Amino acid sequence: MAKKVSIQFLGDPIANQVKAHYEKMMIKYASKWDTDIVFTLCHGDHSKVPKEMDFDKFYIFIQLLPKDFEGVIRTSIKELSLDGLKIKFPKKEGTTKDTPQGDSLSFSKAPAEARIICDDKGLPMAAVYDSALWIMNDFIHCRTPKELENSVKTFEYLIDQAVRKTDFLEHLKAGIEEKSKRALNNAVQKGFKQRLEKEKLQLQAAKDTVSQYLKSIVTCERKAITAERMITVLKNNLSDIPASINKTWLSLKKMEGSALYSNISFMKTGIKATTNPIFIDFEKTTYEMGKFEITLGFNGETVMKNISNKINSYDHPHVNNGVPCWGNMVGTLPKLIGYSEFDVALVMIHTFLSSYDSASPYHAITYWPKKKQPKTEVKK
Repeated sequence: MAKKVSIQFLGDPIANQVKAHYEKMMIKYASKWDTDIVFTLCHGDHSKVPKEMDFDKFYIFIQLLPKDFEGVIRTSIKELSLDGLKIKFPKKEGTTKDTPQGDSLSFSKAPAEARIICDDKGLPMAAVYDSALWIMNDFIHCRTPKELENSVKTFEYLIDQAVRKTDFLEHLKAGIEEKSKRALNNAVQKGFKQRLEKEKLQLQAAKDTVSQYLKSIVTCERKAITAERMITVLKNNLSDIPASINKTWLSLKKMEGSALYSNISFMKTGIKATTNPIFIDFEKTTYEMGKFEITLGFNGETVMKNISNKINSYDHPHVNNGVPCWGNMVGTLPKLIGYSEFDVALVMIHTFLSSYDSASPYHAITYWPKKKQPKTEVKK
């Protein structure tokens, strides 16, 4: 003896007339399949899905897709093509807006085990998944006889496609034990897939951490090797200080009064030197840059002040307010000072001030005065 079947409506409310029509229509399917049918109107809200779902009931979710579907977004459709018949969704009466029956969903990727039902033109309409029918548009929202007619045609097409092209009837007719095993299998698979994704993320995070540690280890090893070498050099320098100082002192004294520097003196914090007038030849013109006062700090800092031909804040085309732009030479001067090679540092500074790079100056050299040519006597 067949059991007494029922049609149940859950989720958002459905108009009474529409509910009565579908209840009368669906009782035939329920009796034929020997199963209860549960309609759930969700409008995209997963909280409307029953927390407990029985094996002996057929669940139909309206305007909802399973959480396992990717890229689900709200959209709208104008028409459907069902077995050669066009179903157009009309405008709401008295408005320019489309009927809610056109409210739908779309997705970018479905699980492999999902069976997608499409219209004649390949537009996805619903999915048979996890023993339930998930319908993407709000077909059951009816306000007029025409909308109810479109709704019924849409639903009957979906049921026909589900029966002929999917295995949902086979699942409905299966026994409780078989359904339980399928549900358990699905749950275990889903759990393992979720755990697999988590483990993949943890593995990648661990690999990234190891990679960072390896980079840090290599960097530290390089720093340690460099530091050891510097310690060796500095120890040698310490033992050679007397000879080194004497050599540097003599070299600086020879430089004082030369063509490069007119005066060189020592301070507690460094060396101060004054250049002779500096000239630069550029594009067949000689420019008079003037005299510079150089402060060479023992800490590696260098100040270059123009004491005769400063142009606004610019001491030199490559020096602004005493601060030089070294370009490719950056870092060289501190190394020379670290090795106590003050004489070499002063020669390098003088060479820097005697040159001009037109590609990257602070201030063009043409702002400095041209070299004055000596007057020549005119013979009478």
